[in-house]
Amino acid sequence: MTFSNSKSFLILLGLAAGLVAQEADSVGAALPDSVEVELSQPSESISDTSAAEGEVFPDSIEVQPPIPFESSPDTSQAEDSVLPDTVEVQPISLPSEPVSDTSPAEITFTPSHKTVGVRLDTVLTITFSKPVRNVDDSPVTYDQISEFISLKSINKKGPDVPFTTDINEEKTVVTIDPESELDDDQRFFLSLSYGLEDEFNNVIRPATIRFTTKMKVALLEFELKGLSSIENRSLLTYMRTELNATGVAVCLEKEEVDDILRNNRIDPSGCQANDCAAEIGTALGVSYMVLTDIAKLAKNEDYVTAAVVLQGDVSLSLLNVKREKLKKKVHREFAGGLNRLGRIVRRMVWDLVNVKPTEGRFGVDVEKVTFLDRIKIEGTEFFSSPREWIVT
Repeated sequence: MTFSNSKSFLILLGLAAGLVAQEADSVGAALPDSVEVELSQPSESISDTSAAEGEVFPDSIEVQPPIPFESSPDTSQAEDSVLPDTVEVQPISLPSEPVSDTSPAEITFTPSHKTVGVRLDTVLTITFSKPVRNVDDSPVTYDQISEFISLKSINKKGPDVPFTTDINEEKTVVTIDPESELDDDQRFFLSLSYGLEDEFNNVIRPATIRFTTKMKVALLEFELKGLSSIENRSLLTYMRTELNATGVAVCLEKEEVDDILRNNRIDPSGCQANDCAAEIGTALGVSYMVLTDIAKLAKNEDYVTAAVVLQGDVSLSLLNVKREKLKKKVHREFAGGLNRLGRIVRRMVWDLVNVKPTEGRFGVDVEKVTFLDRIKIEGTEFFSSPREWIVT
């Protein structure tokens, strides 16, 4: 091959070296670090040597092979690796948009609507199922919450009852504390007005409930002829216990009654008339007086068991002190021992205040069972406690 000049010769040598490297890479052959090309002397037949005159060529030219392109990974080590059976993929959590709640917060009043027998020193509460705020989105404070609450007696438009309010940090519970003890046997109306909303801009609907406080009652002392002082006190204790147990009344204790009457120099002995009882009730600060009358009382000895037997008619009256009128009167005949009389009086107390006794308080209610079951009950009573039975 005849080269016209040295530059063309060097270019051809470079191309030749590149082809050699590409071929070696394609077949996986290892490339040498250098390629040595031997140059032969030009033949004498070459006549055109004008361009090469004066130039000296080296005996050999070292050409560096090109760096192989690492386009494919080396899988020689991966062939022996073991892949896992499963690949755990962690879910990608994206920020979620806030859920819009269109239902307003639920309201719970304590006491609940139409509750009877609320304590006179009770603290009222209003509970929201979700935090609340003002309708202008500003937080509601304890001194602002009173603007949305009203407490009235007698009816919805009755006299205002003074109170203080508070709200917890979570803005879910409002506390209403009357400044003084509530009037007994009185209806009250607790109202929540417009002005509050929850965090989703749902307006809290106005609501009103009513409740009735317990009645304050006192027992007018009595002494039944034929009974000892201890037996008379036992009957009074029975009645006082049952009045408190009804849940709608609170009965003054004997010691409290005695102290008040003594300080006011009032002698209750022999008082059975309504006006006399009303005067005593006013001095005691109660709304009702309970009057007891046991007529036709007879104390005999049973000829079968030789037990002491009482017979008579029992009457209990509930007197309205302010009006000096009877609110209710219950009556029942009885025959038996003192304990039997005590059970009858206890049961009559619940009827006097129109409250159904709690289940099982007086055992089986013989008025609601069949005649055969009633005979069984009375027969059991006869054999277990003959002093409480009389054959008529």
